[in-house]
Amino acid sequence: LAEICHAILWDARWRVGQQQKRLLAWEKGDDLSVICTLAERYIPIVIPKPPSGKETSSLDKESSPKIEVGGSDQDEFNQTITTTVGATPSAIDKSLSAPSGRDSTATASVTADSHLNDSSVGGRNDMTDPNIFSSDDEHANIGDDPEKESYDRRLNLYCRLFYRKGPYFRVDDVFNKYYRGKDKKMQAKNDASFEPSNSAVTTETSGKAGAEEIENDDRKSFFRPQKKKKTDKSVENNGTRNTICDDTLIDMGMLQLQLDEVCVFVEDWRVLHKMGFLRTFADEEECGKTVGKTTKNGLLKQDEQRQILQLLGCKKSQKSSNFQKTNSNSPSSSENLVWKQMTCQTSIEFIASPGVPARRRGCVLPVMKHVNATVLNSWAKSIVLKASKKECIPTANLRSLAMAVKAKLLEIVGPITLVDAFPCCSRLREPPLNALRRCFRLYLCATSGPGNMRGDDNTAWKSLPESHSKDLTKLPLQHLIHPPGSNSWNKISCPGKDHRFKITSCNFLRAHEPLDLECNQDCAKKYDRKLIEVFPTFESFSAWELTVDLRANVDYLMILRDLLRYNERKRLRQRNEEHNDDDNESDVDFESVSVDFKELLTPNGREKMLRKLCVDVELKQLGIATMLENIENDVDKLEAGFAGENNSRLDVECDKVLAVIAIIALHTLAVCSIHMSEERLFLYEKRPWLRHLRWEGCLAYILWDTIKTLESKLDGFYELAVKALGVLLFGQVFMPSELMNNTIPAAKLMPLLLSRRARGKAYERLTLDYLHHLRHKRQKEQQKEARMQMKEGTKEKRTTKKRKSRDLAERQKGPTPNEMVASFNQALIEVCAQRAQIPFSAIRTLARRLKRPLTKTMKGTKSPEAVELGHRYSNDSDVSLSPTDTRYSDWTPTTDHAVANSITMDEDLGGKRCSYIGFEENSINIGSLNVEELAMEFYRTGRLPVVDPPVKRGGWVGWHDEGGRVRQLWRILSSSTVLGMDFGSIDNMQTLEMATIHLTPYQSAPFDLHCGAEINVDMVARRGFYERRKRVIEAFLNQVASLKPFEVADLVYMSVQNRFLFASEHPDPTLRRDIKQVRSLSLLAAGIGGTLLSAIFRCFFYDYRHYSGGLPDLTLVRALSEGSIVHLGEWVGEGFHPDNQKAENVLEDRDSEFLGCNKVGDSGGNHMRRGQRKTERSSDHQLSQEKLTMPPRLDLTWNGSPVTVECMFSEVKSANDRLDARQEDWLNILDIHGNARVCKFGAKDK
Repeated sequence: LAEICHAILWDARWRVGQQQKRLLAWEKGDDLSVICTLAERYIPIVIPKPPSGKETSSLDKESSPKIEVGGSDQDEFNQTITTTVGATPSAIDKSLSAPSGRDSTATASVTADSHLNDSSVGGRNDMTDPNIFSSDDEHANIGDDPEKESYDRRLNLYCRLFYRKGPYFRVDDVFNKYYRGKDKKMQAKNDASFEPSNSAVTTETSGKAGAEEIENDDRKSFFRPQKKKKTDKSVENNGTRNTICDDTLIDMGMLQLQLDEVCVFVEDWRVLHKMGFLRTFADEEECGKTVGKTTKNGLLKQDEQRQILQLLGCKKSQKSSNFQKTNSNSPSSSENLVWKQMTCQTSIEFIASPGVPARRRGCVLPVMKHVNATVLNSWAKSIVLKASKKECIPTANLRSLAMAVKAKLLEIVGPITLVDAFPCCSRLREPPLNALRRCFRLYLCATSGPGNMRGDDNTAWKSLPESHSKDLTKLPLQHLIHPPGSNSWNKISCPGKDHRFKITSCNFLRAHEPLDLECNQDCAKKYDRKLIEVFPTFESFSAWELTVDLRANVDYLMILRDLLRYNERKRLRQRNEEHNDDDNESDVDFESVSVDFKELLTPNGREKMLRKLCVDVELKQLGIATMLENIENDVDKLEAGFAGENNSRLDVECDKVLAVIAIIALHTLAVCSIHMSEERLFLYEKRPWLRHLRWEGCLAYILWDTIKTLESKLDGFYELAVKALGVLLFGQVFMPSELMNNTIPAAKLMPLLLSRRARGKAYERLTLDYLHHLRHKRQKEQQKEARMQMKEGTKEKRTTKKRKSRDLAERQKGPTPNEMVASFNQALIEVCAQRAQIPFSAIRTLARRLKRPLTKTMKGTKSPEAVELGHRYSNDSDVSLSPTDTRYSDWTPTTDHAVANSITMDEDLGGKRCSYIGFEENSINIGSLNVEELAMEFYRTGRLPVVDPPVKRGGWVGWHDEGGRVRQLWRILSSSTVLGMDFGSIDNMQTLEMATIHLTPYQSAPFDLHCGAEINVDMVARRGFYERRKRVIEAFLNQVASLKPFEVADLVYMSVQNRFLFASEHPDPTLRRDIKQVRSLSLLAAGIGGTLLSAIFRCFFYDYRHYSGGLPDLTLVRALSEGSIVHLGEWVGEGFHPDNQKAENVLEDRDSEFLGCNKVGDSGGNHMRRGQRKTERSSDHQLSQEKLTMPPRLDLTWNGSPVTVECMFSEVKSANDRLDARQEDWLNILDIHGNARVCKFGAKDK
């Protein structure tokens, strides 16, 4: 958190304007007390520079590859990545201080000389982690200054509470989690004069287990009391022993230790309140409404709520029936009984006091003092139980002991009935918390990059809590999806914190260069300010924050709608079955629930949203009246489409809100595209990789996702969908039929807001929606003609629908809808293919509607992508097609046909995949097989492929990873040469561009990697990854293509080895996986060969966003020596060995090798990868426990004979499945230099 705050405040990238003002400032109403305090405590991580000029390898010169992968100096490699504790910082900069006249609670009085190390920043109190401190001396001096450590401890506590759910926290819960020690800290169990130490435990233990216990317990030492005066036994006897006299039940040493820790905690808690970081209940009303909630993980437990009700004067305790399950929405469970009791009665003290009747009616029963007493009772009981010598204490003894401990707690905290009593329940104060969350969200969204512009539970694309006034307690399915504005920020995955815990890999730390204005005011003067700063104006930053909030709403509505429809279909399937589902929410009344969080279904809400989006100065001058008029006209058309909707009210409301959002985005982007200034357009053109930090880019992706809602409805919605797609692609609201001679308009802004893959999908959907619109329009004309004939009294004979359409077309003498779409597609292909604006797969999809061979369509049209990557338009046997052929045809892959019947009946599928039974008794797969596993069994046993002339068959083994290991090879081989991983950025790259390409040190890819190669409207190549690094890429690919199989295998090994030597002291999960699979990867690289690897890598460099997916399902290899198949388990080992195959499948993660994006990509769908975070962490934890050593290099010989490695790629399809256009492109490329095919399973007649 300190690193984030320091970067947002002091890095030149996050400044705006000629005066380099901050994005968040006091004068704008932002409370920066917490941000400034944390930023002052940040000490930069010292990253060792990579060695240069030397080369260390176990390979001899004869077998060394021709590519230099970087040297390694052992002494320099052993340097430790340090996070040092810095010197005492100065006072907060005057420019960051609160203006005069502000409330004293709104600022932090930072007067203590202290430091904040990275252990507290990461939400962790591990002060003895050897990976944090740079030397043993610094580690030994940590506890020398109690004042510094006390200050850091308080900030650490605040950061921990920030990462928790909240919003309110109880003192007993916070104390038990972060301050209370453990039993192993005691010197003796029955030593009443126990004295806690001010340093780590020095108890000698023997063996590995003892050392691990001490290391784990030292993680709690940060919150331990630092000093305690010695007290003799007589003092303790007069104090604690006279009150708690049963030494057989209570460990007096442990009890006294906890009381000392309570003193430390109480002091820290009070100081955080005085600094304005925490606050308690504002009044009795807030307290009653908070403690009376019956939601899951509420502030008070059910028995504690009953005690509060009794203290408030309830005649009898509430039955447990009133405290039902929290996920139920019944009135009895959602009713706040505490607040109801507070408002129904009046205290005797208030009745006796004089006052006006109006004041008397507004009074409520006091409840804060009862809550404090209840929390103290629970706190005292937990302390007693922790100090107990027995597993069970009698109830009477527990009650008396807890009362004695509560008396001690009251002596420490003071009276709890006063106005300024000790706050037993507190929360993070909202103004500084919201500012910190905005800073947190901005940094993490910037880190995610242009490849991840959609939100889920793990990303920071979220709404701020309490961003609206809607009641979220009655919303359904909250255990599956959190609504926007809820307290779900604790689920966000923080790459910086996870990197410190070695949970995730951050391989671009050295590529990021901080532009710190605090250390060097002149560091940004040598750069062009406009090309360094991320946001051009304050208004654009405000609009970006609004679109992020809108993005969270769209993600939630789309997922909620899909879940509601899924549950409804499930309920209909189970209607006739005897099934009692306690969690069935379909019977709950949702009539009072609303998901219109922004009030967009009202004219006032739409106008408010539009004015917030148009805060940019350029849009203000245009006027909003015209835009509002156009929006209202389109919204009126929605009512007719939803009039006959049969779905639930909540489902319909989700669709309505999404459709309104699409209309607002449609008209806003249209106006912005037409009237954007040349200066702003120049900045966007120079840095296309920052589309995720452009409010126009976020709004474009919102429109792209909401168009599906328009397409799913009839009665005029297709017209809106076509207009929306026209804005996304051309920046104008128009219909294709309005174009003169199919002249495609040229747009400058819109291609900068969407990736090539998203644009290709948009073109495909545009032609399809346009066809539906034309057919729907033609159908209306037919109906109108029929009504006219009936009105005139003419009766015709009944004819078929086709004959009516044909007769109407003859009368109109115009082109059919298919002919109009074909003509429009021809114009699109000519423009898009020449500029490479969309992928080649989208070009082929558009060409299908022309109903002629692809070679004829592309004749005279040059496709740069096809030339660069080697796409073929047809097979060799298709070159002699007749020019009059009216069928579409292009290149087709080799197909292996097989017969397999599913063991699941068609009516029992229910959206699930088919399952099959294998043929081999010794198969590693136990139970049923999916279609990919069945194909692997066919290839392993030699049933496939069937080739002529016959060759050695069988022996194929490998992985169903959908190209994951191919992407892994690309990352390993090109990391230091092209990508700039680990060893810094490339020397010949411009620092000005690299400042925004590597915006944060924790991004998972350079941002320009997700900008594909294309040509703009001026026929100039856009500054994407392929264009910027073309010289380095060509040199790298040429050298890879010239390598022999054994040289490629050695290159893989050397690349992993060099990184291992560099990061052996601090390995990350990616490095551990690479080392664990280095021999298998070397085998795969040798089988693919340098030529095919070069062709594959070129596709990744050309457009990684598109070509990172679509690779064949199966990657298979086999080794031959003297005509016989080599057993890979004996030769290679690793995952091929039978003992490791099951573990290899468990730890397999096919999505881990996507750099800066996910598998779903830009297909326009949402993704909810539940459970992924837990799975990845568990697997990485298992790998981190293993000792990190490099295995021996793979030698391509077996028993003294050379080994030939072969590789085959296979895309598996079941009976009713077909190839995707991107999959066909990959098979087209792989087939040029390798063995790529399709395995098609058909069903045999039963």
